[in-house]
Amino acid sequence: MAACDFLQKHYYVDDVASWFEMPMHEAAPIAPVDLWSAGQTRAFFDYATRHIDALDALAKYDPEWRERYQTDYETFRDEDGYTGIRAKG
Repeated sequence: MAACDFLQKHYYVDDVASWFEMPMHEAAPIAPVDLWSAGQTRAFFDYATRHIDALDALAKYDPEWRERYQTDYETFRDEDGYTGIRAKG
């Protein structure tokens, strides 16, 4: 609760629960809650206070995150407005 209060009061995160669950970068499904759960509190607070960016926080959490979450597919919005998936390139 102290972390939630800190973020709300000092960093103006209105909806802390949503912020905790939001992926930090489009290339990986890692969210701030994952850093917190893994005991990476330093990386968590450095990211939350914008002392480091998402890529640096992800590297502290898992140095091999790029290889682990690499994919040959991408999502896209089709002409009909629906989201699809296709091979990259």
